[in-house]
Amino acid sequence: MEKYSNKALRKASNYNSAILLAFLVLVFAGQIVLSLIFYFLKVNEDVQKLVLFSYQYLICVPVPILLFRLTKSGKEAPKLKDCICRPKQSAWWIVRWIFICLFLIYASSIVSNIFFSILQTLLGTELHPIDMSADDNAISRFTNIFAMVILAPVFEEILMRGTFLRNTGRYGTWSAIFTSAIMFGLWHMNYEQEIYATVMGICSGFLLVKTQSLIPSIILHMSMNTIGAVQSLFIGNIDLEQMQSGDSAYIIEHFSDVMPIMACGMIILLASATGFVMLILEIIMHRESFRIEPKCSEVSEPKKFAVYFTAPVTIVLVLILIGITVLNASSV
Repeated sequence: MEKYSNKALRKASNYNSAILLAFLVLVFAGQIVLSLIFYFLKVNEDVQKLVLFSYQYLICVPVPILLFRLTKSGKEAPKLKDCICRPKQSAWWIVRWIFICLFLIYASSIVSNIFFSILQTLLGTELHPIDMSADDNAISRFTNIFAMVILAPVFEEILMRGTFLRNTGRYGTWSAIFTSAIMFGLWHMNYEQEIYATVMGICSGFLLVKTQSLIPSIILHMSMNTIGAVQSLFIGNIDLEQMQSGDSAYIIEHFSDVMPIMACGMIILLASATGFVMLILEIIMHRESFRIEPKCSEVSEPKKFAVYFTAPVTIVLVLILIGITVLNASSV
């Protein structure tokens, strides 16, 4: 077990944040360079989106992680290959908890929608979420599926849970889960996603710690994103307000687009109901499932949480992510 000190935890926090800052620099620099290339070559917008997503996940995520692993601290951190393995929990345990996590994530999404609706009313302003719907063509639809269902779950889990959580997880358990989850939520830089993405980060972190494997968290992430990807393929073709108003003529006219969205809604409802029931049963019958073995227990988890966010590089990164989120929400 690693010996705890505030200095060691802040150092790990700084390294985590340095990786994310390197990611942001690579993304924004790459976008500028690629935009110039796209302009001179007159590349189709949908192809541009595919290239940018591929660049973001296949280059901008692995390169900072690789550079970190080449440093002295990176060599001392837990090896990534150690969590790409068979889970140390039964298949039935994993199934139960994936449903429980889906319930918690979708419930937090509802809370998030209510919170930001109230906030917009109080502020007398309109917030603008990032549009993730696909255009009505094959390339755009392929890009959404490829990015959301494959690239994001694999590379985001490797980055956030396989690297960040395990890097600070040497010094704490719940503190590492919560700090990596909050950074995961902020990393989306989209106000509409940040609350439920944070809850998803907590759930994914819990699965990683309990199973010592990235596989369950990747499955959870893929499950969420697959439903979201299917919705994104059709949601851009309909007027949600008109559909929600119950205009039967409009619904019949756009039935081919409305039906998949309604089917996804039913899947979300069933998965959430199943997860809620399993959560109650877990509390009654399997309370040991919630326990996590403490690390460096001489210092409380809340204190470790506070120490993590006093690291200077982390403070700078949090301010940058909040700033970009506000800019994204205020831009049309």
